[in-house]
Amino acid sequence: MRFYKFFKTLSVRTHLILSLVSFTSCDLTSRANFIQPEFLPGFNQGVNPNVPSVAALTILDASPTKNVSLNLSWGGAVLKTGEQYCLLENSVDTSICIWRTGSLPTVYPVSAGDGPFVLRAYFRNTIGLSTVMAANAIEIDRTAPTLASATVTNTNPTTTTLFQLSYGAVSGIYERYCILENDSVFSHCNFITGSLPSSYSVTSIDGAKALYLWIKDAAGNVSLRVDTPSVTYSSAPITPFTEIWNFAFATASDFIFDASKIEFNASIAKLISHSYVDNDANIFGSSAFVGVVRDSTAGVLKLGSNGGCDGRVSLCDSTAELDGPNVPRPGNLVGYWKFNGTGAISDGSAITATIGSNGVAANTSGTLTYASGRVGSGISFAADSGRVVLSAPGIDTSPNAVDTFSAWMNWDGTYGGSTFRMLFGFERYDLGMAQANTCFGFNTAGGDCRGIDATGLANRWIHVVAIFNHNDSTLNRIFLNGTEQVLTQRLGSPSYPSGITSSFIIGGWSHDYNYPFSGKIDDVAVWNVALTPAEIKALYERQSSFGGRFTSRVMSGLSPSDPWTALSWNTPIPFGKNLPDANCSTATCLHAHSERSVDYADLVGRTGTVGDDDLMSGIVGLWHLDEANGTLSVKDDSGNANGGTSYGALLGVAGKLGNSAVFNGNTAYIDAGTDSSLTGIAGRITVQAWVNVRSLPAPNTVATLFERGYDGYNEGTFLRIYSSGGTPQIHFGSYLGGSGDHAVYYNSDADTLVGKWLHVVGTYDGTRWNLYLNGVLTYSNVDPVGALATSAKTTFGAAYIQGRAMSQFLDGSLDEVAVWNRSLNAAEVQQLYRRGVNRVKFQVRSCTLSDCSDGVWKGKNGNSGSYFTERENTNTPGAAGGSTLPGAAYEVFSDFSGLSFTAPYFQYRMVLETDDSSNSPALSNVTLAPHFDSSAPSVVSKNGIPFYSLSNFAETLGTSCAGGIGYQLSLDKTTWYWWDLTANSGSGKWVISDGSVGKSNSIAVSNAHFAAFKSDVGSAGSLFVKAFLKSNGIQACELDSLSVTGIR
Repeated sequence: MRFYKFFKTLSVRTHLILSLVSFTSCDLTSRANFIQPEFLPGFNQGVNPNVPSVAALTILDASPTKNVSLNLSWGGAVLKTGEQYCLLENSVDTSICIWRTGSLPTVYPVSAGDGPFVLRAYFRNTIGLSTVMAANAIEIDRTAPTLASATVTNTNPTTTTLFQLSYGAVSGIYERYCILENDSVFSHCNFITGSLPSSYSVTSIDGAKALYLWIKDAAGNVSLRVDTPSVTYSSAPITPFTEIWNFAFATASDFIFDASKIEFNASIAKLISHSYVDNDANIFGSSAFVGVVRDSTAGVLKLGSNGGCDGRVSLCDSTAELDGPNVPRPGNLVGYWKFNGTGAISDGSAITATIGSNGVAANTSGTLTYASGRVGSGISFAADSGRVVLSAPGIDTSPNAVDTFSAWMNWDGTYGGSTFRMLFGFERYDLGMAQANTCFGFNTAGGDCRGIDATGLANRWIHVVAIFNHNDSTLNRIFLNGTEQVLTQRLGSPSYPSGITSSFIIGGWSHDYNYPFSGKIDDVAVWNVALTPAEIKALYERQSSFGGRFTSRVMSGLSPSDPWTALSWNTPIPFGKNLPDANCSTATCLHAHSERSVDYADLVGRTGTVGDDDLMSGIVGLWHLDEANGTLSVKDDSGNANGGTSYGALLGVAGKLGNSAVFNGNTAYIDAGTDSSLTGIAGRITVQAWVNVRSLPAPNTVATLFERGYDGYNEGTFLRIYSSGGTPQIHFGSYLGGSGDHAVYYNSDADTLVGKWLHVVGTYDGTRWNLYLNGVLTYSNVDPVGALATSAKTTFGAAYIQGRAMSQFLDGSLDEVAVWNRSLNAAEVQQLYRRGVNRVKFQVRSCTLSDCSDGVWKGKNGNSGSYFTERENTNTPGAAGGSTLPGAAYEVFSDFSGLSFTAPYFQYRMVLETDDSSNSPALSNVTLAPHFDSSAPSVVSKNGIPFYSLSNFAETLGTSCAGGIGYQLSLDKTTWYWWDLTANSGSGKWVISDGSVGKSNSIAVSNAHFAAFKSDVGSAGSLFVKAFLKSNGIQACELDSLSVTGIR
């Protein structure tokens, strides 16, 4: 077998090797090897055709540095028919060959990286004979060198222009470099042969210096640009400095600001306070008052006689009248007479109807007069003075119909020469008082009375609702103050009801002029259906309180586009507000908040003096019972984790302060557990609860309000109602094994306890037991007892006695139950009571007309039937379930769904309400936002502070700036920078701001990154500052000074 061997050497930059070997390839040091054809797949054995004639394989590129393809010369060789070729880079492994036919290529694309390069050619013919040729070896260089970094090591050059340099790693081989000063344009480069220098002389001009570097290899490959951090050159020595911008009237010309929003006084720059604060010292006097008076000594508004109504004994709020929102069955309300008027009523005078037909005063003797009523004014009926004939055409007079009559009654308790005093009457079907058997009830003109004992009904306002059944008077119903009464036939026998017409009489009998009423009647209404007990209760509660209102002046906005955003107010103590909740961090509940006298000026605490801010100290359990209907878990908001579980108690029912828990009197109770913070109280203790009893316990039995249970020896503490032979008593005390009960009690009656909310507080100071009802100390007794601790669980609504089933169940409701491990004083108890019985309520409207006559009054629900109150003083004001906050009321309108007030004028009205005429709520001031400009106006320094580097930035505020101040920095008062935490891959960087307050930083953030300002913006120079004075419209903001520390 023959073989061919070609050898040729060509010098290309380093060397070139060309070899042709039969059956295999080799370099200069290889010897020829034969490969048997049978090892070459796809070829037949025994054939030996002619080998192609190849003069040379030559790479024509002498310096293929950046090339990605090579130009080839084959010395005139061509493939014959049926022959194939393969080209391999830096390899002799023919198994990876891709065999090709056709013309030999003159251009070859390189895939190998930089370094030595050998291209080999392999040939074979169709019958198995293979010959091999190798080309010349060359060097590939197409990658530019790299420089990792460059840094000026003398970062504070002053008197020398020579910058000392250090460099990061270099990859590849370079021959030349270029350095430009404050010039990053590559075309300006003049490359210098040699290594990178260790120093560089810059120009002597003061200012920021940055160097830009490139390196280049022999093949002309150039690195990417490398920049040094900016360094400030100064020919003067470096000097530390601290400079201060003072914001005062004398320096106002040194700043740029909007004088309509910011003012400079003697020592500060501050947001201008606009006249949107109402108080007794300025604005309250110009408001419209009804039942509310100014107490200039105390500086508050409170209930009193004003505008023709006395809010201490009447409800002088027209929004409570029945032509307003939230009236039950408004479509069935067929007659409504407010009895609002003044002076004497003469015979034949019209009695104005709001709904239905006007009434007529009849048979008057000159003593029928308008007088102070229950809701506004009412009519005073003296004995034999006259009556009022009313007409409601919408009354259903058919035999099977039912009508509902509602009125406020204040009977003077007399019968005069009459045997019957008629409150309301059809022709022969009436409601009134029968002297015989002192009956208040229904009469069917047969000397009869089906009703209740009238004893105790005299000389007080009572809300009366009577349901008349036209077919059977025994089906009639009476509700007093929202509670249904049990009726009996106290006199005679009833006749069939007759004489029912759309006309009826108030204060007398329609058949003749006998049986006149003696006393006052107010707010008469008639429905042509039977109202439900729930509707009647809501009707009573709507009008049960005493109160008055005032309507504010009309205010115009800071600008037409400024929305009205918030309303806040201050009262001497909290009214209509739950006790504040615990201050809970993400991990631990620390303690319950106490409100502060800065928000509520008359607060008292454990010392009983004004100014104490520690009412909530010692709280160990606080159950608002505000959970939604269907809830089983009861939250403890004291921070002591004494949450309870409801066993049959109905939650989500309207209570005294929000919702309440309702107990059914036989199975329902709440278990508050056995945590030692409750069971372990051994000495001083206070227990509070609001209770509404539905029915009293049977004689000589108990209904439990609250109990730290009986463990077989001790009953820690109990608060309960005991029926002593039928006389209800409220008990507070403890049972100590071996010595029995240690307690105080109060003899009460059904009228006091049933059907109304009662505030009950018991305290024990280690010696004396005190029992308070509605804020008043009713009984006190010195009866020291040993340790009160018990191992039994705490319960509401029933008693736990070890070894027995739950017992002593309450039929009624509980709200706002709380326990302290100290004895509260009388002043604290009084203020706890007033939180529930006093209320301050607001409605607002924005208007396009300057007198606000086109505005619609709205409360939290966006309608005229709702109000803003301290019930919404939570961390979720527009939604249920929030935690009660300790601060004063602050209502942001956007927190409530659908509320927006954007018209240019604004007005509010306020209602003061009380359930106890001896305790009036009071209002100190009202503040409307935007009271301060809420657009965050700015102050900009005109004069810069020269610096080489910066180290500290600090602010001094005036009296307050609760909204905070935002800062931006600049070198020219044109381009402003802020620290963007998201920049630089989340590491943060000073970047260009859009100039808005949203892209500014607090003093803490600004100072934390102050030193990086120069390097991030690229130079030193003169520093300017922009300060945004932020406010939510109610918050003031005062800036005293700013200080800057650094070197220059």
